[in-house]
Amino acid sequence: MGLHASYVKGIIAELAIADIDKARELGLETAWGYNARGNAYRLLGDFEPAERDYRRAIELDPAKVDAHLNLGDTRFFAGDLEAALASYETAALLDADDENAGEKVCHGSGGVIPRRSA
Repeated sequence: MGLHASYVKGIIAELAIADIDKARELGLETAWGYNARGNAYRLLGDFEPAERDYRRAIELDPAKVDAHLNLGDTRFFAGDLEAALASYETAALLDADDENAGEKVCHGSGGVIPRRSA
């Protein structure tokens, strides 16, 4: 990715974070908002607040499959494979029809973490 594209992505992520923060100040605390802000932080390479936001999204909506998957990706890239696998398994249990949840392809790594046998 070129320098310009990286800069634009960073600006978009920062604007998204600011917009979601404003919504929260107005009392609009949603799982969607936390998950989206987590994605923006992760895009900026800021994994700690991303993980906090994914966890808050899951607190607000424990059935939010994409928040579990995003948390799994964040834990995977942090090197915590057991926690990543646990998040992927939770997502798979929540949405058994989602092929991506059952056998998670990790973004950027090209690796696959298969679901553990019961």
